[in-house]
Amino acid sequence: MYHGEDARSNNPYSDQGFGHGGGYEPSRRRQLPGEAVRLHCRADPNFCLAAIPGQGPVMVPNNESDAYQVWYKDESMSNRVKDESGAHAFSLINKATGECLRHPPEDLQQCLLVVYEPNAQDESVLWTMSEDMGQGYRCIRVVTSITRNLDVLRGDKKSGGMKNGSSVITFAWKNQDNQVWKMTPVGPGIGGSAAQPSIYPSAPGTGVGVSADYEPPRRRQLPGHAVRLHCRADPNFSIAVIPGQGTIMVPTNASDAHQIWYRDESMSNRVTDESGAHAFALINKVTGECLRHPPEDLKQCLLADYEPNGLDESVLWTMSEDMGQGYRCIRVVTSITRNLDVLRGDKKSGGVKTGSPLITFAWKNQDNQVWKMTPA
Repeated sequence: MYHGEDARSNNPYSDQGFGHGGGYEPSRRRQLPGEAVRLHCRADPNFCLAAIPGQGPVMVPNNESDAYQVWYKDESMSNRVKDESGAHAFSLINKATGECLRHPPEDLQQCLLVVYEPNAQDESVLWTMSEDMGQGYRCIRVVTSITRNLDVLRGDKKSGGMKNGSSVITFAWKNQDNQVWKMTPVGPGIGGSAAQPSIYPSAPGTGVGVSADYEPPRRRQLPGHAVRLHCRADPNFSIAVIPGQGTIMVPTNASDAHQIWYRDESMSNRVTDESGAHAFALINKVTGECLRHPPEDLKQCLLADYEPNGLDESVLWTMSEDMGQGYRCIRVVTSITRNLDVLRGDKKSGGVKTGSPLITFAWKNQDNQVWKMTPA
């Protein structure tokens, strides 16, 4: 089973029967051109397109430290090659293998991987994109035939949905979510580059930002497992602690430890909410501080020093049952009617933005009130 580890460290594919021996290493190639991106389809944004040795192009669970899920969008042919609609061509080059995504000979066959040849006009590795189909999702089509769309085999809900290892194919347009894709930029810290400078602006009126020489407090090893948190209103944003701004939403950046939290369940057997759900605390990796309830709804959540084994209910939260696709409400342990919420993060109010504060609020059955924790 694919585990999605960083391609720089122990190769997760070497001993899994994928056709490569223990000495397999990603191709050593020249600097790849274009913007680094990750690709997911609307059918399930928790899976990304990856090039897995021995399996080819497949869908795997998101792992932002995994270079096999990173692709370079090479647009060097864009001014020379267009499809019949006038859309400019590009190729997709995998960061870990240095290979291009190639069309299969026929629909319903798996896409292929071939060696990247710079400046070679090989239409079999060229793709184009449709107009925006909503929320940044687009069709990805074969440059020579825009009726052939990049598709996840049986990735639609009716056919069973996305799975670890689902093959990527081409197929005729069926207006399904497993046929529309979003490319999201990848920071240079992914897969081996140096960490990038802070993307966060200074807090208004403070001049405090996260600069390159910022050093977090040195603290003891934090308990629990590391996670990221995003809400259903916009999975491209995560909860972070930003000095001078507190607990806010920021664009997901896999190389940013300010977006990583440790879920400490050491109090889970001693404290439950009125529904019987077990309590936990959320401790930020950089600051070592806990996410604390605000004194009342509509105020920003606070941060408090982490005190191991300290029974402080103001930093304890619980989760609801699954609300669909792994999303759950996160509630104040002493009052499950108070839900973790992104202020004005629902579409009607403008949506999630960089700097949107985290608050608590009464349940309104909105996407900015349901959350997913993903391993970091």
